Amino acid sequence: MGALTAQQREQVDVLLDLVSAAMEHRGAPPGASARAVATVALAMFQGLMRQRRIDPDRVSGDLLAQGLHWLFAGLHATAAEPPLE
Repeated sequence: MGALTAQQREQVDVLLDLVSAAMEHRGAPPGASARAVATVALAMFQGLMRQRRIDPDRVSGDLLAQGLHWLFAGLHATAAEPPLE
């Protein structure tokens, strides 16, 4: 499990600069964690790609982009709510 954990962390680290830049560009709310957003984005990618391989007719090529749009919109929508623990 240690190798898988290290691989996942490395993938999040690779995404971190990109996600940080996107959050800065979109004006993410204070307290929003770029590392948490990168982790969710990676999970979305992995899950959607797995689903696309299983059932390509159900998962369009642009669904990840749409999901990421929803994720970033949700950051603003939940800015006034207390963070989940």
